[in-house]
Amino acid sequence: REGIVMRRLILYVVAMVALTLLAVTTTACGGGSKATASSTPAASTAMVTTLAGQAGSKGSADGNGAAARFDNPLGIACDAAGNLYVADDINNTFRKVTPAGQVTTLAGKAGATGGADGMGAAARFAGPFGVACDAAGNLYVTESDGDTIRKITPARKVTTLAGKAGA
Repeated sequence: REGIVMRRLILYVVAMVALTLLAVTTTACGGGSKATASSTPAASTAMVTTLAGQAGSKGSADGNGAAARFDNPLGIACDAAGNLYVADDINNTFRKVTPAGQVTTLAGKAGATGGADGMGAAARFAGPFGVACDAAGNLYVTESDGDTIRKITPARKVTTLAGKAGA
């Protein structure tokens, strides 16, 4: 019985942390309440909605809202305009989601893996994991299987900044 109570307590704490992070992320990306997570309970400042994709429907389709498909999205970042950038792990791609829910593939090609630099779909990734963006619109991305740190420019040019693919 103690084990069940402890698991429930852990799940509750994890859920509260996740809701707090969601409230902070929503606020940082220009949505939701402008109240801070420290001054207002997360449950009252955040509403969970699906911006793009459909639960239980894996794939690699670009499109608007529920028509878009992802396969194991891992990392996410947002820019000042409220665009989200997603590391789509199984598809080996990096995707952009506008505030309206329009999804486009910025770099990589679904189903193709590797470590090649290049423009847009010509670039190859191996296990895209993390993503961050700077004020100029450049993305800095990591790969769990490629062991590299890469840069994606607003023009969709991918270059390796550190590491060597597969080494």
